[in-house]
Amino acid sequence: MSSKLRNRIFLFCFVILALPSGAQKPDPRILPLVKKQVESMLELASWCQANGLARERNRIFEALLALDQDHAFARKESGWKRLGKTKWDRVKGFRRSIRTNPSMAREWKIRAAGIVDSYATKVAPRLASLAPKMAPIELRRLTLAMQILSPRNDQLRILLGEKKVGRRWLLRESVATKRRRKTLAQRARLLLAGAGEPAEVGLTLPERRVEMAWKKPRYLQGVRVVGTVPDREIVSACQLARAAIMYVRTSMRADVQPFQDFTIYLLASRDDAQRFFHFYPGVSESNRRFADGLSSCWLQGSSKVVIWPEDKNRRTEWVARQTIAMLLQNGWNITTKNAVLFEGLGIYLSHKLCGFRTTWYVRPSRYARAGQDRDEAGTLKKTKDWLRLARRRLSSTPPKYRRLFAHDVNQMVTDDLLDSYVFAAYLLETAATERESYLKKIGAGTNFETAVVDVWGMDVPALQNRVLRWLKETKAL
Repeated sequence: MSSKLRNRIFLFCFVILALPSGAQKPDPRILPLVKKQVESMLELASWCQANGLARERNRIFEALLALDQDHAFARKESGWKRLGKTKWDRVKGFRRSIRTNPSMAREWKIRAAGIVDSYATKVAPRLASLAPKMAPIELRRLTLAMQILSPRNDQLRILLGEKKVGRRWLLRESVATKRRRKTLAQRARLLLAGAGEPAEVGLTLPERRVEMAWKKPRYLQGVRVVGTVPDREIVSACQLARAAIMYVRTSMRADVQPFQDFTIYLLASRDDAQRFFHFYPGVSESNRRFADGLSSCWLQGSSKVVIWPEDKNRRTEWVARQTIAMLLQNGWNITTKNAVLFEGLGIYLSHKLCGFRTTWYVRPSRYARAGQDRDEAGTLKKTKDWLRLARRRLSSTPPKYRRLFAHDVNQMVTDDLLDSYVFAAYLLETAATERESYLKKIGAGTNFETAVVDVWGMDVPALQNRVLRWLKETKAL
């Protein structure tokens, strides 16, 4: 793609973003603060008309209408007509000239840059300091409108969360990712190494009634592990669960606590699991049926989780996953209904702790995708670097966040799992403020689109594009 065509596409995208709509209700405090901007833009539009710069004049009106959506002259020149007292409608068949005068291009850039610089240095700080604060999405909309006039303006890029590194402009979060990713990896190793030695404890009366070949139970600061697996594995599981608790607390900056009397039953086989569910007091028939076909589940209404894969690595991973799942629920009310966060954060954090990524709640599709799901699942299990896999897949299967964020785990397929992992990596490896605010809003029941607008000041497609840009920019890390 030529640079000229790329610039045209870039401009077109911003023009679409800035198109006015009768349904929008901008903050009424904007107009008085941008009065001089509007006057300067009208003067520049007149200058463009006198010098044969029709395309540039069109761009001015698109930016102006983002500042003042009821500006009659700009509306008329952009092909709108008044519809009642509060609405506008496009004139059918309206065509605007797109001629330009190359000889005046340099002068145009200088004049447009003057208006943009004035916005960035004077208007934007005043808008940001208003009390009560303006909605972040309004500030972003105005800044994007100014970018129509000067797409490469440095000050606007800074306002939109970019940072210059050498000769490149990167997202601010991309610059911080390398250090944050390294910190997360180091922290996991240190917490595992310093988890401490669990103490031996006794069996409870319900556990003795099951009459299984229990090894010595262990306890370590809020974590109790009972099992039929070898003693060394019980000790390691106790340490891993404790490390997982501390890892979530430190990585997500929250004083989240485990369930009271949190207990992990670590069983060596499915036969052990069947015996446990049959004889353990108080287990309901529905809980037994729910456990069929699984390799781990919680006892209904309790603080006890049962884990029984015959593969040791999967048992280890389930210890981390279920501990993290408990903390997501306790700390932010994130459950399987919030599939993107529940799966993405669970897999990311547990992988950092134990090095495995096989314990998914996601199930294959029942219908036409079933074969494709199996292929993708196999690819995920074989691939060590999921972020690299996600980059390779962008051209053929780009994510669709509006659909993805509305899913619970029973609606997800395996490619959704990869998209969830990428979003979790973005949350954990970038800004903590946005992550905390977003998790709290989702846990409180806020609609995901509303939460994105409130926290990031952009709509869901804009956040999706930002995450994908971050994914590409962090390729070399």
